[in-house]
Amino acid sequence: MAPGLGDTVRPGKNVASRDTKDGAMLVDLDSGACWQLNHVGAEVWRTISGEGGSLAGACEAVAARYDVPRDAVEKDVLALVGDLHSRGLISVEPRG
Repeated sequence: MAPGLGDTVRPGKNVASRDTKDGAMLVDLDSGACWQLNHVGAEVWRTISGEGGSLAGACEAVAARYDVPRDAVEKDVLALVGDLHSRGLISVEPRG
């Protein structure tokens, strides 16, 4: 099931992240696979990395910071999070 805007997401326990000059690097500690996030992707990651954040909150942060229409941000954030989820880098807690 694909993540939705009301869901809370958390980084996987096997994922390490580090900010870089270009955004952020994610590493799956089990497989050693790495992913590079651009600045916007890194902002989404930081928003959801604390104690778990809602995707709606991540969309609000990106839309405000980059002055981008909310519907465009939602589409891109959901695509990113769907990809991260399919790769096992995040867990999704559906809205109850």
